[in-house]
Amino acid sequence: MIFLRNVVTNNEWCPSSHPPRYEGNMQRFIFRKDSASSDYIPGISKDGKIIIYAGTYVGAAKGARFDIFAYSDKHPHVYLTQLEVSHLGHEEVYMSAPRNMALPNHFYAKLAGFAPEHRLRVYTSNDRFRKFLKDQSSRTNLFLTIASEEELSDVVVDMKDDMATFHWSSSRKTELTGNHPGGVALSIGTPVSLKDKERIIDVFSSAAKFILYSSSTSPNAEQVAGITLGRLEQKDKNSSDWDSHPIMEMDESDLLFSDGDDSDVIKLELGRGDEKKYVGMTIKNKQKLGLYPYVFWFDADDLSIGKICIPL
Repeated sequence: MIFLRNVVTNNEWCPSSHPPRYEGNMQRFIFRKDSASSDYIPGISKDGKIIIYAGTYVGAAKGARFDIFAYSDKHPHVYLTQLEVSHLGHEEVYMSAPRNMALPNHFYAKLAGFAPEHRLRVYTSNDRFRKFLKDQSSRTNLFLTIASEEELSDVVVDMKDDMATFHWSSSRKTELTGNHPGGVALSIGTPVSLKDKERIIDVFSSAAKFILYSSSTSPNAEQVAGITLGRLEQKDKNSSDWDSHPIMEMDESDLLFSDGDDSDVIKLELGRGDEKKYVGMTIKNKQKLGLYPYVFWFDADDLSIGKICIPL
């Protein structure tokens, strides 16, 4: 784990005639072995305001709750308190706290609970699982609510012997796949023993995050970038190096906006083996500022999120 101050105090490599200049918080992490460090968001307490630098992509919204941690060499995450989001700024989030609360000038925050509108709606008709949810309510009530009807839920839980099974509700499945036949399976992952409380809670937390990320939209997306998804046709197959460097050309179709009333969801017939088909995406920058697109895929069967393309 390396802090900025470690670099400042160990700069023998720098000639004395050219002393370096440093900006920023000396307690900020630069490199860490902890793979979960990205969950910790930097924040400041200044002039009576408590601010964290985050956006809606981490679940920041009015009513969301964040755990607050202090810096320490020996204990990098010293828990201090939990605060609620009062309102959002342009690039920052403002937290509400009692006036007499004293926080360090710099701290880290980690999402502890979603805003009410982002919480996972869970339905079950099984009495044993209802009791489980009630017993675990102190741990789950910040990221899920219990739906009174299956039609009002996101995830439905059934029990077979001592194993809990999870699947998307019909309404949530429709949002994920549209009205296309097939597509996303109803089931989520594999059955989990009712004794494995941590894993069950992790399924719910992951499902809530999956829905949040996959349904996030930008209010000015069309003004920032133009996105086209089209079928790719193979060209010049007779070329000597075609096998290692195939030439692909996008046709004039725009699959994103060619599906009638269901333009948010498309069905791609990609085929298999020799009949395999390809699609390509173009992203056009419509603004003067630099555009750094990240393209991800979402697998609703196991709640995984993978990267297709990230900026170099």
